[in-house]
Amino acid sequence: MPSHSDCDEKLMGTYFSRHYCAGERVEIPIDWKDGTFDDWNKWKQHRLIHLGFYDQKHMRKPPYDQAHEAPPRIHLRGDGDIVDLSSGHMEFKVWLQNKIEEANIGKGSQRVLSEQGRETEREDAMEVWEDLTRILHQKLYERFFNHPDKILDEKGKANNFRESRHLMLLLKIAAWDKPYFSVVKYYPWAHPRSDSLNLTTDLLNRLGPVERICREAIRILISKSITSEVEEMSFTFVPGMTFIEELHKRIFDILEEVIQLAKSKKYSADDICGPDWAQFDEKKALNQLLEDGFGSLDGKGKDKFPTSESVTKHNSIKLAYDITNLFLEEGLLQRRYMTEKEYAQTFHDGDETRERKLGNDLPNKLVFTEFLWEFFGDKGDNHPIFRWLRAEQDRWMYCPPVPHNSDKSSPIGGLLIESNRTIVGGREPIFTSFEPPTPRCQPSERLFETLNDLQETQWEINLDFLSCIFDIELNDEIRTKLLPGGWADKAHRIQKIKPKAEYETVFTPLDGAGEVDDRSLDERKLVLEWSRRIIEHNANVFWHSWICDFRGRMSPRCVKLSPHGNDLDRALIRFKHWKPLGDEGIYWLRIHVHNMMEDIECEALNSKAEKQRTFDERSKWVEENIQGLRDIITNPAKFLSELKLHRYVGRSKALQRIAALVELDRVYRLYEDEADGGDWSKVTSGQPIYLDASCNGYQHVSALLRDGNLAYNVNLIGDEGQSPRDLYGIVAGNADTLQARELVQQFLNENETEEAMRRAFSRGTAKCPTMTAIYGSKDIEKCLWGRNARGKPDYSKPIYELSEKDKLELERIPEKAKQVYLEWSKDKEREFPFEEFKSHCLDKDRKQVSDAKWKRWKRILGGTRAIPLWASGSGLHTALMLPIDEADRIPEAFRENEYEQYLLTGLASSSFKESIAVSTGSAFQRLEMPLKKISNLSDGMHPGISWILPDELVVNNYYVKSHGRDESSGGMPCHPGSALTPMVPTWYSKPVWNGHKIPKSKKRIAVRLEYLYDKDERVLTLLMTALKKYIRSKNTRERFPLQLVEDILFQVDPNYKNQDVDEIRKLIAHGSYSLRRYADKEADRRDKPGMRRGLSPNFVHSLDAYHMRTTIHELSESVEQLSFWAVHDAFGTHACDTRLMINVVRDKFQEMYQDRDLRYWLDQMVEKTPGIDFDFDKDPIHVDDGPYSRMSLKDSEEGEPGLKSICSERGLSTSGLRAELMNRLKEDDAQKKGMKVDELYPVTLLEDLLNQSTEELDVSDCANAGYLIS
Repeated sequence: MPSHSDCDEKLMGTYFSRHYCAGERVEIPIDWKDGTFDDWNKWKQHRLIHLGFYDQKHMRKPPYDQAHEAPPRIHLRGDGDIVDLSSGHMEFKVWLQNKIEEANIGKGSQRVLSEQGRETEREDAMEVWEDLTRILHQKLYERFFNHPDKILDEKGKANNFRESRHLMLLLKIAAWDKPYFSVVKYYPWAHPRSDSLNLTTDLLNRLGPVERICREAIRILISKSITSEVEEMSFTFVPGMTFIEELHKRIFDILEEVIQLAKSKKYSADDICGPDWAQFDEKKALNQLLEDGFGSLDGKGKDKFPTSESVTKHNSIKLAYDITNLFLEEGLLQRRYMTEKEYAQTFHDGDETRERKLGNDLPNKLVFTEFLWEFFGDKGDNHPIFRWLRAEQDRWMYCPPVPHNSDKSSPIGGLLIESNRTIVGGREPIFTSFEPPTPRCQPSERLFETLNDLQETQWEINLDFLSCIFDIELNDEIRTKLLPGGWADKAHRIQKIKPKAEYETVFTPLDGAGEVDDRSLDERKLVLEWSRRIIEHNANVFWHSWICDFRGRMSPRCVKLSPHGNDLDRALIRFKHWKPLGDEGIYWLRIHVHNMMEDIECEALNSKAEKQRTFDERSKWVEENIQGLRDIITNPAKFLSELKLHRYVGRSKALQRIAALVELDRVYRLYEDEADGGDWSKVTSGQPIYLDASCNGYQHVSALLRDGNLAYNVNLIGDEGQSPRDLYGIVAGNADTLQARELVQQFLNENETEEAMRRAFSRGTAKCPTMTAIYGSKDIEKCLWGRNARGKPDYSKPIYELSEKDKLELERIPEKAKQVYLEWSKDKEREFPFEEFKSHCLDKDRKQVSDAKWKRWKRILGGTRAIPLWASGSGLHTALMLPIDEADRIPEAFRENEYEQYLLTGLASSSFKESIAVSTGSAFQRLEMPLKKISNLSDGMHPGISWILPDELVVNNYYVKSHGRDESSGGMPCHPGSALTPMVPTWYSKPVWNGHKIPKSKKRIAVRLEYLYDKDERVLTLLMTALKKYIRSKNTRERFPLQLVEDILFQVDPNYKNQDVDEIRKLIAHGSYSLRRYADKEADRRDKPGMRRGLSPNFVHSLDAYHMRTTIHELSESVEQLSFWAVHDAFGTHACDTRLMINVVRDKFQEMYQDRDLRYWLDQMVEKTPGIDFDFDKDPIHVDDGPYSRMSLKDSEEGEPGLKSICSERGLSTSGLRAELMNRLKEDDAQKKGMKVDELYPVTLLEDLLNQSTEELDVSDCANAGYLIS
């Protein structure tokens, strides 16, 4: 796009300073508020036609059709000749948001606004994206539209290539609706006036369907790319299945959009379509498109493709596969198998113990070649295109979202373009895509209203925090840095925002090895660039579109720059609307500062802000330390270590702490500047005050169980005058440290041991295991060693001796499998023979073992093992690996004794597990037991286990599982046999060629090679003999001898000039890819284990989501212009409204549980779930099976006796099901002891669980809870 003028640049540079009004909301136009419009795009079209910017077809009128001469940033923001714009220039905001959304779905160029020269590195990214798109488009053009050999029939006349015909027609339909630039250059036959179209900005930026597909292919290639190290070499790749899976969805959307356009606008077909040399019957092709769908039917009927959409979907996958092959054939990508580590990193978050269902070979990866890297210049994978395209496409909005409206035929709101909208996120589209649909959620009207309440919150970038931590570089000639407090006088646009030198460390994320985490750093830089754009384009205001999951939990579509984001995101944002503090507001701002300063020790302060203080004590502490706090924020760089700004920590509040202190200093300064000596009602603030619930999951469970003891410990009861209780501290205090202490005493002295125990078993370390346990997590070790307490651990080098278990397992590995491994180990440069190895991995019954088992055997045969270590941000890494001062020797001691990291994790995990059970009265187990009983009674068919929240939102706890590769790859057109016939040589696609009867197969390639070079003297006889042996082998599972074929090809054509060899090289690049696929029959795809595992946490999450909805709804009716900060169990609003918020949170909690205990919900689930008949008064929910509960029918491989063996030893019958054998043994035990079976093995009724608490909770007491959120 050409540059705009210097005059326009000056106006753009001062736009912010002229239009930013600190603390004032952007005014919403009257004709929107009065209900005249309910869709922002329709409002925009109406306004821009009225203002003379658009014509009646919603195209820009001269002179506005040339963006560089009449920039929208000038004319739609009040600096041009258009008058009567809305006060907040909402016309520009909606216009820009719509352009961004169009670009994100590939409808238009990302270069929406004109620039002067190369203003940002984003221009570099866009240029490379456009170059790669242009190259791919050129290749597809030649492949589908300009290659007579591929397109015409055998007589060289009719266009016999159905996919080509349909694409040509779609190009013509799209041009008929709105012309695009490639009509002029590539497809003049697609528009009757292609030679006389006016080259307006709209036309130049608009993309045709094929270009959109190309653009999306490049987007996915870059955005889904991963950089991996293999044997100290770095590779960037995209998983093949990911690329095709994502690309085919985009292709389908684009094709369906144009097909629906033809239907809705009643496109009238001409007699013929296409270029002169490849014309075809357009009416026939249109009928095929509308009736049958896009592409060929592959000889299959309605039973396989019942709808035209299913045909289009099938051929979208074929087209995605063809584009993949195109990348490979043109040398832009290379196909290789993923390593085990890459597979685990990509699909299992690094957990290499997870079993994969993908047959023998690991999936294909598509590796970037040197040829592709040439497009990125010398920047390589540091090129900004990776930063921009790897960022999430869903993001904040320049204008208010469209409201959700349950009364409309299209009720879903949010983003401006309807196809972009959603209301239930996550995997819901999978569940609704089945026939019939099996949704997991039925949204309620209250949900719609609450999402709208959240969408109405206006946000802004916190300029005071930004100036404190970051340098704001302007785009004047000398790149002036904006001075703190200089926002009102800003005369130039911002060029770049970057952290000040002293804060680089806390800004820069590190990986487990202490190296810079480039991807995370890119995300942080992108957030700063987004902040720049919000300030410059929108005078510092933005909105979020909100959605929910199937449980009703609400979240913004973009977590960046939102309450759901990380420390940086949260610190950067505040409410656009600032409200007067008053005495009540400053009280809660002081409490917020105290919360952020807890446990911070600093010489500038009189004392430390201690946890578990009352609200009054917290406010008082800030008052007593106000001067010290203000001194600190005047020069934070002086207190880097005290403020935790001296290093990056994954889960931190360091930057939010700074934002709180900056706001405290700002409001006190204004208060002191008041002429009448200070009046808090005249000081305004937009700082969100957010309070987390005290162990929210346990609060809900204690109310369900009416457990007074647990309710007290999680602050459901107890007034504001009492100090709040701390369940995490209680768990830490109850943890047994004896064994851990004995371990670390081996390498730490007595004082160091005491300090290590204090830190390892602290409240902070106990928090994650305790918090996740109530949602069913049993993986306490992940909290203790996983990255940021959620991910995978780091691993040592594989230098440790096999464990005793591994040594026993080594003896069970068959000798033939050992031999295969031994032969491979002599030459580890070659690929591991997975198929051969697995074929010998048999159990004692000669049956093939599971994937997890043979993978374990492969690892054991390596003779050593790697052990998991504490990753950055994990509980024990934070506690023990971050030195508190220079004299702290504990981190170094654990680095020197890394095996003890592994041992301590196990000991701490066991200790916390026991402590959580004791400290919570086994609350989760008491909740889970009856829910598990219901799950076991369900057949798992839709709706699974169902319940209805009081606001009528329906939750269906329902799960499905996808096929593994063995069940799916044959039906998916993403294997060599599904290559488009015109795109491959005739000898490869013919049903029979040279006696060979399997077209498009690897063996056909070998047959072709023998046909061409059997007698060629350049080929070694040994190689040709091996090739013939493969061709004549009857083993249908024998692997294609790729290396052998490549060796023969190289001998024949070492210089890569032979056309026959080039054909073969392109074909062997084709691979097979597995896509996620689900069975047609519901019974075959239902996932009962998933349903059972998910029920307890999903039930609790649905309750906390309902509590959040009712709170927000009540506040929206009570508070004028509510702005709200919502994060599942964290509630936030303006400081002056915080007291009311706390009261509403408390009241709504009491209200939701007053007449609803666990029994209420259990009865409802039984009633709503088909096929379940259970009486909780009489029927047992658990039967004690004693020592037999975990026994298998047969003896285990470790030699443990099974139920049959024990029955046989006792002379009991060994016939029947597992339950029958257990009952037989229990009856025998009872008879020997002279007892009844239910005395020796008691049953548990629901009443027994509910009566376990020594103190029953009276829910009405929750009305006085002082610290339900605190």
